[in-house]
Amino acid sequence: MKIGVKYCGGCHPLVDRIAMGAKVLKALLPLATFVPYEDGEAEKVLVFVGCASACPDVRGIKGEKLRYIGSDEDADLFLYEMERVFRNPGQSN
Repeated sequence: MKIGVKYCGGCHPLVDRIAMGAKVLKALLPLATFVPYEDGEAEKVLVFVGCASACPDVRGIKGEKLRYIGSDEDADLFLYEMERVFRNPGQSN
């Protein structure tokens, strides 16, 4: 699975978006390949944000592909969902 990755600029960080991103990416290796968020072949696009504004520009990315991660809870939920996907690849969530 190809997953696009985008980080906010960190202008008002309330959480460490870089650490959250590292946690998620490390957990998904080697099951996923990470690509720039603009890659048209990305099945999902993760947007790591440091505050509730969630303001990174992701115009042109279909909404169903986007997943904003702005807390440890968001990261854990996404990893749980991906565990289910990788365990049962023929089923959709």
